[in-house]
Amino acid sequence: MNPRVLNMGMLILWVVISIGLLTRAWWMPAQYQHRFQGERIVMVMGVVIMLIIWNLIKVFGNRIGKTKGKTAHQEFREKYGKPKEIENPEFNFTEDQNKSEAK
Repeated sequence: MNPRVLNMGMLILWVVISIGLLTRAWWMPAQYQHRFQGERIVMVMGVVIMLIIWNLIKVFGNRIGKTKGKTAHQEFREKYGKPKEIENPEFNFTEDQNKSEAK
């Protein structure tokens, strides 16, 4: 799954939960309202708001931080060039193929 889609889905979930908790007096039956009052609801709303902010940063933060210039990989290649290939004679399989083709 695309991480951006997942973060957007989680963002929508946390926003729906926060709206539900803020409007609980309108839709929640009176027999359950005592469970969602006091210090617990303040803590839950704080966590939900923190998760909303987290998912906003994860979804839209990539757009803000992108640069139009060169990447670090491109800058490294320009500065140092292509790395030398390490050639170990034990791993040179082309000679064995040439010998077997000659037979």
